Amino acid sequence: MNIDFYIPGDESVDSMRELLRQLVVDDTIDAGIMHARSMSGLNEGINRLVEAGKLVFTFGADAPFSKRLCYVGPKAYETGRIAAQLMANYIGKRGEVYVINQSEEEMQTLERNRGIKDYMAEHCKEIRVHLIMVQKREEEYYRTVKSLVERQQADGILGTDADCHIVGEVLREQKNHGIVAMGFDLTEETEKLLREDYIQVILSQNPEKQAYTALQKLCEHMFYGTGVKKNIFTDISVITSECLKY
Repeated sequence: MNIDFYIPGDESVDSMRELLRQLVVDDTIDAGIMHARSMSGLNEGINRLVEAGKLVFTFGADAPFSKRLCYVGPKAYETGRIAAQLMANYIGKRGEVYVINQSEEEMQTLERNRGIKDYMAEHCKEIRVHLIMVQKREEEYYRTVKSLVERQQADGILGTDADCHIVGEVLREQKNHGIVAMGFDLTEETEKLLREDYIQVILSQNPEKQAYTALQKLCEHMFYGTGVKKNIFTDISVITSECLKY
């Protein structure tokens, strides 16, 4: 068994669609594990792979209405609600919360935002949630956050993807400990910012475990005929600076 890695030309959905078209006609490919960059925009490509006899798993971000066999990853809507509860408690259940997103199509982004808004509407009516979309470029992300900090508009800023470290970096530059910063994915950058108290909470999804589980279940299904669930939901961990000590 060989495992090959394919990377789209860029981070656009169109680039991912083109890669899927190439894989459909590649007879050396029996199965694929992919991070679906669009909740619905990749359905045609995924379905063509399946119709060509290739197994498809998604992990981290799903295309739930495609013919993919299995999704491995956290429940995005629920993680949004957890993030909202944490943020609400940290800022005293009132104020302005800005949610920074980098994708208008990924399942994780859409469902997290829905969870955040639903939780606040149900439990914290004195919190106003502002959804901000930035391009997948660090420069725009940085400028957006810096503007919020300098204009003192935010009580809390939540980054919904791994670039959330930029929020903490801006706060460190401004020596600002007054804004509550949270985000997703524990990285070297976010760990350091947690220790310095410029990020208060990180929701860790353990993407390595997601990928390992997806490959494990795919191999068991291919080689041993083991049944596989349509969804294998993985846990998230709430990480604070104290958690890092243990």
